[in-house]
Amino acid sequence: MTIESPGAPDRMEEKVIGTIVVRWNSLVYHNKMDFAKSTREGSFRKGTKLDVVEKVGNWLKVKDPDNDKDRVWVWGGFLKNESELKIGRSVKFVKEKSKIDRQALGDTIGEDSDNYFDFAPSDEARISNYSKKYSDQNKKESLFADHNLLNRTFEHRLIDHEIFLDDLLNEKNKAMEALKSIVLPTKDFKPVFVDIGPGLANKDEVFAGGKGKPAVTLQEIADKFPKMETIALELPSEVDAFLGKNPDYKVDDDLRKQMMDHQNIHVVAGSGLDSLKDTLANSKSNPYPERKLPEINSNTSLVLRSANSIDIFVQWNEVKPSFIKLANDYKENPIIYFFNREILVKPAGSIQWSIVGKTSNRGFNHKTRDLVDEGYAYKLNNKKIGKIYDKYVQKRKDEPARVGLSN
Repeated sequence: MTIESPGAPDRMEEKVIGTIVVRWNSLVYHNKMDFAKSTREGSFRKGTKLDVVEKVGNWLKVKDPDNDKDRVWVWGGFLKNESELKIGRSVKFVKEKSKIDRQALGDTIGEDSDNYFDFAPSDEARISNYSKKYSDQNKKESLFADHNLLNRTFEHRLIDHEIFLDDLLNEKNKAMEALKSIVLPTKDFKPVFVDIGPGLANKDEVFAGGKGKPAVTLQEIADKFPKMETIALELPSEVDAFLGKNPDYKVDDDLRKQMMDHQNIHVVAGSGLDSLKDTLANSKSNPYPERKLPEINSNTSLVLRSANSIDIFVQWNEVKPSFIKLANDYKENPIIYFFNREILVKPAGSIQWSIVGKTSNRGFNHKTRDLVDEGYAYKLNNKKIGKIYDKYVQKRKDEPARVGLSN
């Protein structure tokens, strides 16, 4: 096991600040507190109790129960301060061996994820398989050492999302009309598009000779919907590469300028796994401070996308807590989330995610760049949309139920 040792003097002063209990079948541990630079060393089994000796953001340094001298990092639950207990999906905190007072914590924490995810077991298995199917551990390790591989993308790869959003805004059919009422409740609501890992430092050395457009699929969204504010949320290392701060890997100056000529494109440094609200609030995350980030207020509808990003490069049990945090932070905002091929929705006033459709496989075949038309851009679950509509929109508008959708 490779360990990042704090050194003997610090070890002597080390104190246990809490204990976590693994709640998933396994919890991956790392040698560093950085998804982009760390090595996944292994995993702890469900039920394992781990002593926490340090907390840095959402990262926890824990003692290896098999070797008391070893220290490793895990991501999931975190304690904000002495009085506030937060629970992640992967782990839970137990302070001073006392039982957790769930009523005192409030309903927004959730002992399990049933309140957050309206998923069937097959849904959970399918989503978990996106990362399992794409990459084994060795590929993940080589990925983060290769900027070109990490950022690879190409024109029209995610065109299905453009088609979906265009049909939504124009209420193409009865289901889209109902869905628009859910995610854009009134004319006052404005969408903000957040693209997690859009390939900001894309150069496309192999196919474009280093002249590939950065975050090209986000640029296509910005071009298609010029009145919609968009955010490229990218790893700090790739933001530096985009800005020309990496001497060994730089994005073409002209191509960077062309992208930033889009006044509705913003750049934010972040992992996509930490709190989006906290990331946007951190002034250091915006490398273009003269370009103010769009305000997320009570009339904002969020549209998120993770496509060929954390959906395939990070295990689902490590991504899942970010959905819970997102639901809590933006409970009053409606959200659409394109996660790989899944189309998820969280209505305003709810913390629950539902799968309302899926896109075609176009753009998700990592063995070819051929964008094969499968005869559809997306498919919707009309029954699911109808149930959400009846629960959240009908009640708000006092309208009749959408017969034919939920029935």
